Amino acid sequence: MDYENKSKEELINELRDLQHNFDSLKATYQKDMAGREQVEILLRESEERFSKAYMITPISFMIANMEDGRIVEVNDAFTKNFGFHSRRSTC
Repeated sequence: MDYENKSKEELINELRDLQHNFDSLKATYQKDMAGREQVEILLRESEERFSKAYMITPISFMIANMEDGRIVEVNDAFTKNFGFHSRRSTC
């Protein structure tokens, strides 16, 4: 850009426009991040509710890997009925 041929007033106006664009982008980013954080909280709460319901239901359930048939997780009723325990990852 050719700043040497612009007046001080033109440069100040360009800086104001850049600041306005920056402020607008910053506000949009902050709004998006706040929305994302709320969605993450809701997802985590939903996962916790599902996990609790899955574990305490009286019906035997298991989750298995579709590719190799390996059992990934079983609920308490499955363990009670079949004696199989899955190793839960704490990661």
